[in-house]
Amino acid sequence: MSGFIVPRVRAHHALLAAALLSVPLTATVPAALSAFSDAVGDAGLRAALRTTPRAADSVRAGETPSAPAAALQVKAQLPASGRQSADRAVERGAGAPSPDCRSPSAP
Repeated sequence: MSGFIVPRVRAHHALLAAALLSVPLTATVPAALSAFSDAVGDAGLRAALRTTPRAADSVRAGETPSAPAAALQVKAQLPASGRQSADRAVERGAGAPSPDCRSPSAP
């Protein structure tokens, strides 16, 4: 049996070497791509956090250079007399610096 295998290995040594190298290469390429993907994601997150202003008064409420304004919707059934105090409480809770953050439907 070995008299048949050894001459074939000698004749096709390049093909055998390619087959043996393809196994580790097939295993390492997906692992490397996965690690690279994680590294790019972490770097992107660090860059986004680095460009976000730290002071709350450096930009308008809810807006940063790297993120669009966020919407806050609060629904409640209140009598007309309690609406202004509820509006102020929501603005304080949301960190709104001025009354211009109210919805257009508010009086």
